[in-house]
Amino acid sequence: MKLLETLNRFLLTVLLITGGAFLLTMLGLTCYNIGMRPLKMSISGVYELMGYCGAIVITCGLAHAQVKKAHLQVDIVVNSYSRPFRMIVHSLNYLICILIVGIAVWQVALKGYTFYTTGEVSETLLLRYYPFTFGVAVGFIVLGLLFVTDLIRDLSGSKREVRG
Repeated sequence: MKLLETLNRFLLTVLLITGGAFLLTMLGLTCYNIGMRPLKMSISGVYELMGYCGAIVITCGLAHAQVKKAHLQVDIVVNSYSRPFRMIVHSLNYLICILIVGIAVWQVALKGYTFYTTGEVSETLLLRYYPFTFGVAVGFIVLGLLFVTDLIRDLSGSKREVRG
């Protein structure tokens, strides 16, 4: 369990740094584009870049939201039941989440592979799609790993390590 949690922390740190870098890139491009538009020196294709960077930023943030339990969760009904029943409900929830994330990884990776093999590029900047698509798949893989870790932790009865 310690090894899995260490791996999760490392992957989460990598995702947060990556997401932050893409967010700063979005900020810089937007500021530059707005500032240079009156001088007719704006960058063509910024709209495309915002879409790609936004997908990476959002996907990198999903795992962090899972770790911090920052997503919406309705526990009013479940918390009124006994601990064994709550464990069953939470385990089923994690299994469903693992299944959904697994399907998402499979489909996004399949799409990325298609983009890779066909060499499909964006319309304006002629950027290849596949690196961004695989980046989204990696974000979902880490999210799935976190769900697996949470499921194992709940079933084993161990407590989550609280850090920072």
